[in-house]
Amino acid sequence: MSEKNIVFIGMPGCGKTDVAREVAARLGRKCYDSDAEIELSEGLRIPEIFERFGEEYFRRVETDTLLELSSRSGVVISAGGGSVVRNAGLLRHNAVVVYLERPLESIAATMAPGTRPLLKEPGSLRELYAKRRVLYENTCDFKIDNSGSIENAVEEVLEALA
Repeated sequence: MSEKNIVFIGMPGCGKTDVAREVAARLGRKCYDSDAEIELSEGLRIPEIFERFGEEYFRRVETDTLLELSSRSGVVISAGGGSVVRNAGLLRHNAVVVYLERPLESIAATMAPGTRPLLKEPGSLRELYAKRRVLYENTCDFKIDNSGSIENAVEEVLEALA
């Protein structure tokens, strides 16, 4: 188990990054957020990348980033919400994949406006979830409910990994 990566997937705003960071800290592993890595390499925020270059460009950069991250061993990765659309197999490479699920109402209530390029229109969160839910479920090794505290989700992840 110590060689395998731990990859978190789920909807934007479901808590992947927070849970991943805490799990990594508890296990003494390095943690990477694929979106943060993309922003660092591109020198732009994700919404700016979408605006200037479009989704297709972003997805190519995302694939390259995930390829690089998944080539490592023993790290924790918080993958972007749409990464399962094109990269499910890549996410599963040398990894245990954790699907973090959080009620859409909670996601909507805590998401800062304008931070998620594919969620600008009313109702788009539900549409996106309807499209991706099966992909998340088919990609993961197990699903964790993140409707409570981050600490509860972290404990559930650690128990599932044991």
